[in-house]
Amino acid sequence: MFCLQHQILSYQNKYVGKKAVILCNGPSLNDVDLSRLENHFCFGLNKINLIFDRTAFRPSCIVAVNNLVIEQNRDFFSQTNIPIFLDGVASKNLIHRPNHIHLCCHEGGFSKC
Repeated sequence: MFCLQHQILSYQNKYVGKKAVILCNGPSLNDVDLSRLENHFCFGLNKINLIFDRTAFRPSCIVAVNNLVIEQNRDFFSQTNIPIFLDGVASKNLIHRPNHIHLCCHEGGFSKC
């Protein structure tokens, strides 16, 4: 497992002054015109890829820190080119790819690496 601080730092101030959207999961996404988000930085959460067969929309990145979600979505996370922020410990059994950013944090935060 590796913790690549420089990958996280590459995002520092990259989108200063820009709007960002956090997309949660759920059936209400079926009623949203996601094309309106094309010019915004979008964080997709957990298994946001479950809507991909119904829309051309793709989030700017995906964040998942729940062990079960990471395990259930293992094949997608191992194959996608979308940048993914993953819990470092929960993702230890994934195939590591350059677009995976493993969150190795401090006490009270995400898992320790």
